[in-house]
Amino acid sequence: MNRKKRTRYSKSTLFMIALSVIVIAGTYLVLIIPTALKNRLPGVAVISPITISYTPSVDCKGIIEYSELYSITADMPVVLSRVFVARGDKVDEGQAIAEIDKEKTIAVLSELYGDTGFESGELYTALRKAGERVVATDSGVIYDIARKGEVIMSGDDIVQIGRDNNLSMTAVVSEKSISKVGVGQQVEIIAEAVEEGFSGEVVSVSSLASKLNNGMSEEAVVEVEITIKGDTKKLKSGYTASGKILTGLPSSLLTLPYSAICQDDKGEYVYVFEKGRAAKRYIRTGRELSDCTEVSGLMQTDFVIDRPEGLKDGMLVKAREGTE
Repeated sequence: MNRKKRTRYSKSTLFMIALSVIVIAGTYLVLIIPTALKNRLPGVAVISPITISYTPSVDCKGIIEYSELYSITADMPVVLSRVFVARGDKVDEGQAIAEIDKEKTIAVLSELYGDTGFESGELYTALRKAGERVVATDSGVIYDIARKGEVIMSGDDIVQIGRDNNLSMTAVVSEKSISKVGVGQQVEIIAEAVEEGFSGEVVSVSSLASKLNNGMSEEAVVEVEITIKGDTKKLKSGYTASGKILTGLPSSLLTLPYSAICQDDKGEYVYVFEKGRAAKRYIRTGRELSDCTEVSGLMQTDFVIDRPEGLKDGMLVKAREGTE
Protein backbone atom coordinates (compact mmCIF):
# COMPACT_ATOMS: atom_id res chain seq x y z
CA MET A 1 0.00 0.00 0.00
CA ASN A 2 1.47 3.27 -1.17
CA ARG A 3 1.63 6.20 1.26
CA LYS A 4 1.21 9.80 0.03
CA LYS A 5 4.42 11.65 0.40
CA ARG A 6 4.19 14.88 2.39
CA THR A 7 6.11 17.92 1.37
CA ARG A 8 7.98 19.45 4.22
CA TYR A 9 8.98 23.13 4.24
CA SER A 10 11.82 24.49 6.17
CA LYS A 11 11.24 27.14 8.83
CA SER A 12 12.91 29.77 6.66
CA THR A 13 10.54 29.02 3.76
CA LEU A 14 7.49 29.26 6.01
CA PHE A 15 8.75 32.55 7.36
CA MET A 16 9.17 33.95 3.84
CA ILE A 17 5.65 32.86 2.88
CA ALA A 18 4.17 34.48 5.97
CA LEU A 19 6.17 37.65 5.35
CA SER A 20 4.91 37.84 1.76
CA VAL A 21 1.29 37.51 2.94
CA ILE A 22 1.80 40.29 5.46
CA VAL A 23 3.41 42.55 2.85
CA ILE A 24 0.59 41.96 0.34
CA ALA A 25 -2.08 42.54 2.99
CA GLY A 26 -0.31 45.67 4.22
CA THR A 27 -0.04 47.04 0.70
CA TYR A 28 -3.74 46.39 0.16
CA LEU A 29 -4.64 48.18 3.40
CA VAL A 30 -2.37 51.10 2.54
CA LEU A 31 -4.21 51.48 -0.76
CA ILE A 32 -7.75 50.86 0.49
CA ILE A 33 -7.88 52.55 3.92
CA PRO A 34 -6.91 56.09 2.77
CA THR A 35 -9.58 55.87 0.07
CA ALA A 36 -12.17 54.78 2.59
CA LEU A 37 -11.16 57.53 4.99
CA LYS A 38 -11.16 60.11 2.20
CA ASN A 39 -14.69 59.14 1.22
CA ARG A 40 -15.81 59.99 4.77
CA LEU A 41 -14.28 63.50 4.70
CA PRO A 42 -16.61 66.50 4.27
CA GLY A 43 -16.83 67.58 0.64
CA VAL A 44 -16.26 71.26 -0.17
CA ALA A 45 -16.84 73.41 -3.25
CA VAL A 46 -13.60 75.00 -4.38
CA ILE A 47 -13.46 78.23 -6.39
CA SER A 48 -10.78 80.67 -7.50
CA PRO A 49 -10.81 84.47 -7.18
CA ILE A 50 -11.87 86.17 -10.41
CA THR A 51 -10.34 89.32 -11.87
CA ILE A 52 -12.95 91.70 -13.32
CA SER A 53 -12.87 95.10 -14.96
CA TYR A 54 -14.54 97.69 -12.75
CA THR A 55 -15.48 101.32 -13.36
CA PRO A 56 -16.75 103.41 -10.40
CA SER A 57 -20.33 104.51 -11.01
CA VAL A 58 -23.41 106.08 -9.44
CA ASP A 59 -26.89 104.68 -9.99
CA CYS A 60 -29.74 106.85 -11.24
CA LYS A 61 -33.30 106.36 -12.45
CA GLY A 62 -35.72 108.51 -14.36
CA ILE A 63 -37.86 109.14 -17.44
CA ILE A 64 -37.02 109.38 -21.14
CA GLU A 65 -38.25 112.71 -22.51
CA TYR A 66 -37.84 114.96 -25.51
CA SER A 67 -34.88 117.23 -24.99
CA GLU A 68 -36.40 119.72 -27.41
CA LEU A 69 -40.08 120.57 -27.94
CA TYR A 70 -41.32 123.17 -30.35
CA SER A 71 -44.74 124.75 -29.98
CA ILE A 72 -47.28 126.10 -32.44
CA THR A 73 -49.25 129.05 -31.08
CA ALA A 74 -51.71 131.62 -32.39
CA ASP A 75 -51.56 135.41 -32.15
CA MET A 76 -55.17 135.48 -30.94
CA PRO A 77 -57.63 133.17 -29.16
CA VAL A 78 -58.86 130.31 -31.39
CA VAL A 79 -61.19 127.31 -31.15
CA LEU A 80 -60.51 124.00 -32.93
CA SER A 81 -63.30 122.28 -34.84
CA ARG A 82 -61.32 119.15 -35.76
CA VAL A 83 -58.10 117.51 -34.57
CA PHE A 84 -56.39 115.20 -37.06
CA VAL A 85 -53.66 113.72 -34.84
CA ALA A 86 -53.19 112.31 -31.34
CA ARG A 87 -50.35 112.16 -28.83
CA GLY A 88 -47.56 109.92 -30.11
CA ASP A 89 -48.40 110.36 -33.81
CA LYS A 90 -45.55 111.18 -36.14
CA VAL A 91 -46.02 114.18 -38.38
CA ASP A 92 -44.11 115.71 -41.26
CA GLU A 93 -43.41 119.35 -41.96
CA GLY A 94 -46.46 120.97 -43.58
CA GLN A 95 -48.89 118.26 -42.43
CA ALA A 96 -52.34 119.43 -41.25
CA ILE A 97 -52.73 118.94 -37.51
CA ALA A 98 -56.05 120.63 -36.70
CA GLU A 99 -58.78 122.79 -38.19
CA ILE A 100 -59.88 126.16 -36.77
CA ASP A 101 -63.59 126.74 -36.14
CA LYS A 102 -64.04 130.24 -37.55
CA GLU A 103 -67.58 130.83 -36.26
CA LYS A 104 -66.79 129.82 -32.67
CA THR A 105 -63.52 131.75 -32.82
CA ILE A 106 -65.38 134.92 -33.91
CA ALA A 107 -67.88 134.38 -31.07
CA VAL A 108 -65.04 134.09 -28.54
CA LEU A 109 -63.32 137.19 -29.94
CA SER A 110 -66.57 139.19 -29.79
CA GLU A 111 -67.06 138.16 -26.18
CA LEU A 112 -63.52 139.09 -25.25
CA TYR A 113 -63.03 142.29 -27.25
CA GLY A 114 -66.50 143.46 -28.27
CA ASP A 115 -67.04 144.99 -31.70
CA THR A 116 -64.09 147.36 -31.49
CA GLY A 117 -61.58 144.95 -33.00
CA PHE A 118 -63.86 143.99 -35.86
CA GLU A 119 -64.73 147.59 -36.66
CA SER A 120 -61.09 148.41 -37.03
CA GLY A 121 -60.51 145.33 -39.13
CA GLU A 122 -57.65 144.07 -36.95
CA LEU A 123 -59.40 140.88 -35.87
CA TYR A 124 -60.48 140.03 -39.41
CA THR A 125 -56.91 140.51 -40.51
CA ALA A 126 -55.70 138.21 -37.72
CA LEU A 127 -58.31 135.59 -38.68
CA ARG A 128 -57.21 135.61 -42.30
CA LYS A 129 -53.60 135.31 -41.17
CA ALA A 130 -54.44 132.34 -38.92
CA GLY A 131 -56.01 130.51 -41.85
CA GLU A 132 -58.32 127.56 -41.58
CA ARG A 133 -55.84 124.88 -40.50
CA VAL A 134 -52.91 124.45 -38.12
CA VAL A 135 -49.96 122.79 -39.86
CA ALA A 136 -46.72 121.30 -38.55
CA THR A 137 -43.75 123.58 -39.06
CA ASP A 138 -41.28 120.73 -38.57
CA SER A 139 -41.20 116.92 -38.50
CA GLY A 140 -41.51 115.05 -35.21
CA VAL A 141 -43.88 113.36 -32.77
CA ILE A 142 -46.99 114.91 -31.24
CA TYR A 143 -46.22 115.43 -27.55
CA ASP A 144 -49.36 117.35 -26.60
CA ILE A 145 -52.30 118.91 -28.46
CA ALA A 146 -55.37 120.95 -27.54
CA ARG A 147 -58.84 119.39 -27.60
CA LYS A 148 -61.62 120.02 -30.06
CA GLY A 149 -63.85 122.89 -28.88
CA GLU A 150 -61.29 124.16 -26.38
CA VAL A 151 -60.57 127.89 -26.32
CA ILE A 152 -56.85 128.40 -26.80
CA MET A 153 -55.75 131.84 -25.68
CA SER A 154 -53.25 134.00 -27.53
CA GLY A 155 -49.70 132.72 -27.01
CA ASP A 156 -50.82 129.38 -25.54
CA ASP A 157 -49.71 126.13 -27.16
CA ILE A 158 -52.04 124.63 -29.74
CA VAL A 159 -49.66 121.70 -30.15
CA GLN A 160 -46.21 120.64 -28.92
CA ILE A 161 -44.03 118.51 -31.19
CA GLY A 162 -40.94 116.62 -30.08
CA ARG A 163 -38.08 115.71 -32.33
CA ASP A 164 -37.81 111.94 -31.93
CA ASN A 165 -34.08 111.95 -32.74
CA ASN A 166 -33.41 114.25 -29.82
CA LEU A 167 -34.24 112.46 -26.55
CA SER A 168 -32.89 112.94 -23.06
CA MET A 169 -33.26 111.31 -19.67
CA THR A 170 -34.37 113.29 -16.65
CA ALA A 171 -32.98 111.27 -13.74
CA VAL A 172 -32.59 111.54 -10.00
CA VAL A 173 -29.51 110.71 -7.93
CA SER A 174 -29.41 110.13 -4.17
CA GLU A 175 -27.96 112.97 -2.09
CA LYS A 176 -25.41 110.46 -0.78
CA SER A 177 -23.86 110.10 -4.24
CA ILE A 178 -24.49 113.42 -5.99
CA SER A 179 -21.08 114.84 -4.99
CA LYS A 180 -19.47 112.33 -7.38
CA VAL A 181 -21.60 113.44 -10.37
CA GLY A 182 -20.56 116.19 -12.79
CA VAL A 183 -21.28 117.54 -16.28
CA GLY A 184 -19.57 115.58 -19.06
CA GLN A 185 -19.59 112.18 -17.36
CA GLN A 186 -20.66 109.23 -19.50
CA VAL A 187 -23.80 107.25 -18.67
CA GLU A 188 -24.86 103.67 -19.44
CA ILE A 189 -28.66 103.65 -19.86
CA ILE A 190 -31.15 100.78 -19.78
CA ALA A 191 -34.80 101.46 -20.71
CA GLU A 192 -37.33 99.05 -19.23
CA ALA A 193 -39.07 98.46 -22.60
CA VAL A 194 -35.94 98.01 -24.75
CA GLU A 195 -33.49 95.10 -24.61
CA GLU A 196 -30.27 96.83 -25.68
CA GLY A 197 -28.54 99.57 -23.79
CA PHE A 198 -27.86 103.18 -24.74
CA SER A 199 -25.14 105.66 -23.94
CA GLY A 200 -25.54 109.19 -22.69
CA GLU A 201 -23.79 112.17 -21.15
CA VAL A 202 -24.57 114.34 -18.15
CA VAL A 203 -25.41 117.85 -19.39
CA SER A 204 -26.67 119.46 -16.18
CA VAL A 205 -26.96 118.87 -12.44
CA SER A 206 -29.66 120.72 -10.52
CA SER A 207 -28.59 123.09 -7.76
CA LEU A 208 -31.63 122.05 -5.70
CA ALA A 209 -32.59 118.83 -3.94
CA SER A 210 -36.12 117.46 -3.56
CA LYS A 211 -37.83 114.70 -1.59
CA LEU A 212 -38.68 111.37 -3.23
CA ASN A 213 -41.16 109.06 -1.51
CA ASN A 214 -39.84 105.47 -1.33
CA GLY A 215 -42.80 103.70 0.20
CA MET A 216 -42.22 103.89 3.95
CA SER A 217 -39.65 106.70 3.86
CA GLU A 218 -38.52 109.79 1.99
CA GLU A 219 -35.17 110.22 0.29
CA ALA A 220 -33.46 113.45 -0.74
CA VAL A 221 -32.53 113.39 -4.43
CA VAL A 222 -31.03 115.73 -7.00
CA GLU A 223 -32.23 115.97 -10.62
CA VAL A 224 -29.71 115.27 -13.38
CA GLU A 225 -30.27 115.88 -17.10
CA ILE A 226 -28.69 113.31 -19.43
CA THR A 227 -28.60 113.60 -23.22
CA ILE A 228 -28.93 110.26 -25.07
CA LYS A 229 -26.51 109.54 -27.90
CA GLY A 230 -26.80 107.44 -31.04
CA ASP A 231 -29.85 105.86 -32.63
CA THR A 232 -32.85 106.37 -30.36
CA LYS A 233 -35.60 105.11 -32.70
CA LYS A 234 -36.58 102.33 -30.29
CA LEU A 235 -37.03 104.75 -27.40
CA LYS A 236 -40.22 106.65 -26.69
CA SER A 237 -40.83 109.70 -24.57
CA GLY A 238 -42.29 108.56 -21.27
CA TYR A 239 -40.29 105.31 -20.98
CA THR A 240 -38.81 104.61 -17.54
CA ALA A 241 -35.09 103.98 -17.45
CA SER A 242 -32.17 103.37 -15.12
CA GLY A 243 -28.57 104.35 -15.59
CA LYS A 244 -25.02 104.13 -14.31
CA ILE A 245 -23.13 107.41 -14.30
CA LEU A 246 -19.43 106.54 -14.74
CA THR A 247 -17.52 108.55 -12.14
CA GLY A 248 -13.98 107.21 -12.56
CA LEU A 249 -11.52 105.29 -14.72
CA PRO A 250 -11.75 101.50 -15.22
CA SER A 251 -9.50 99.26 -13.12
CA SER A 252 -9.01 95.53 -12.44
CA LEU A 253 -10.34 94.00 -9.22
CA LEU A 254 -9.71 90.57 -7.70
CA THR A 255 -13.09 89.41 -6.41
CA LEU A 256 -14.84 86.65 -4.47
CA PRO A 257 -18.54 85.97 -3.90
CA TYR A 258 -19.84 87.03 -0.49
CA SER A 259 -20.65 83.38 0.30
CA ALA A 260 -16.94 82.51 0.55
CA ILE A 261 -16.09 85.16 3.16
CA CYS A 262 -16.38 84.77 6.94
CA GLN A 263 -15.70 87.14 9.81
CA ASP A 264 -14.60 86.88 13.42
CA ASP A 265 -13.20 89.24 16.07
CA LYS A 266 -9.91 89.54 14.19
CA GLY A 267 -11.44 90.40 10.83
CA GLU A 268 -12.56 88.82 7.57
CA TYR A 269 -11.15 85.51 6.42
CA VAL A 270 -11.54 82.64 3.96
CA TYR A 271 -10.64 78.98 3.96
CA VAL A 272 -8.10 77.98 1.33
CA PHE A 273 -7.91 74.38 0.12
CA GLU A 274 -4.27 73.31 0.69
CA LYS A 275 -2.98 69.73 0.59
CA GLY A 276 -6.35 68.27 1.51
CA ARG A 277 -6.96 70.64 4.40
CA ALA A 278 -8.99 73.81 5.02
CA ALA A 279 -6.45 76.52 5.86
CA LYS A 280 -7.80 79.70 7.46
CA ARG A 281 -6.46 82.89 5.88
CA TYR A 282 -7.29 86.47 6.83
CA ILE A 283 -7.99 88.87 3.96
CA ARG A 284 -9.10 92.45 3.34
CA THR A 285 -12.19 93.44 1.36
CA GLY A 286 -12.72 96.60 -0.68
CA ARG A 287 -15.38 97.74 -3.13
CA GLU A 288 -18.67 95.94 -2.72
CA LEU A 289 -20.45 94.96 -5.95
CA SER A 290 -23.87 93.40 -6.53
CA ASP A 291 -22.77 89.75 -6.28
CA CYS A 292 -19.12 89.89 -5.19
CA THR A 293 -16.57 92.02 -3.38
CA GLU A 294 -12.99 93.12 -3.97
CA VAL A 295 -10.43 91.11 -1.97
CA SER A 296 -6.72 91.39 -1.24
CA GLY A 297 -4.39 88.92 0.42
CA LEU A 298 -5.12 86.18 -2.13
CA MET A 299 -3.76 85.07 -5.50
CA GLN A 300 -5.89 84.23 -8.52
CA THR A 301 -4.31 80.75 -8.40
CA ASP A 302 -5.54 80.09 -4.84
CA PHE A 303 -8.32 77.56 -4.28
CA VAL A 304 -10.89 79.08 -1.95
CA ILE A 305 -13.63 77.06 -0.27
CA ASP A 306 -17.09 78.44 -1.00
CA ARG A 307 -19.78 78.34 1.73
CA PRO A 308 -17.36 77.05 4.44
CA GLU A 309 -19.96 76.58 7.18
CA GLY A 310 -18.76 74.20 9.91
CA LEU A 311 -15.10 74.13 8.88
CA LYS A 312 -12.16 74.65 11.21
CA ASP A 313 -8.58 75.61 10.50
CA GLY A 314 -6.56 72.54 9.47
CA MET A 315 -9.59 70.26 9.06
CA LEU A 316 -9.20 67.46 6.52
CA VAL A 317 -11.60 67.98 3.58
CA LYS A 318 -12.05 66.76 0.05
CA ALA A 319 -12.82 68.89 -2.99
CA ARG A 320 -16.03 67.97 -4.74
CA GLU A 321 -15.55 66.61 -8.22
CA GLY A 322 -15.30 69.33 -10.85
CA THR A 323 -14.69 72.19 -8.40
CA GLU A 324 -10.93 72.05 -7.94
